[in-house]
Amino acid sequence: MKPEAFIERFKSAQPDLPSDIDIELAVFHPFHVDEVKVLPISEVDKEFLLVGLPEDATPYLSFFPSLRRFVDIDPYLGDDFSAFIALGHNGSGDYICLDTRDGKIIYHNHDNGMQEVFINSSIEKFAETLCLFAESALVNYASPFLKDLGSIDPPAVEPSAMWFSEYHMMREEFA
Repeated sequence: MKPEAFIERFKSAQPDLPSDIDIELAVFHPFHVDEVKVLPISEVDKEFLLVGLPEDATPYLSFFPSLRRFVDIDPYLGDDFSAFIALGHNGSGDYICLDTRDGKIIYHNHDNGMQEVFINSSIEKFAETLCLFAESALVNYASPFLKDLGSIDPPAVEPSAMWFSEYHMMREEFA
């Protein structure tokens, strides 16, 4: 998927709202080129960051309009967290981060000693997964989400990864 297709696909996976509700879904904030060009990640991932991430996405994810070093948000974390760029947070307040050492996307579980929880192998795969999850939400999670995700990013379907548990929780909620 190309970065421009990410925006189109994500927007097309948003639910229709009643006409009396005046909100816009799938608002994207592109990251500034000066923030992105210095990151030690692939050029493809940089292209995705330049088109941006949505303000919000299922399951209860929110993204910042600018890139922020994780240690700048919480300077008490120390040098162990200096390689992480905070992209946003999940519904529990855990920061979603880009690990600049290898390009993977993780979150730090603040309720479990800042344990790293794997999300995706790259920004590109994260973008595609956001689309897949939104498409699955349109059909109340009655889709082969994990199978489709496994063909895109196999580590993301491991039981210890975020998407595995989130998908199962949402399926239970909408069953």
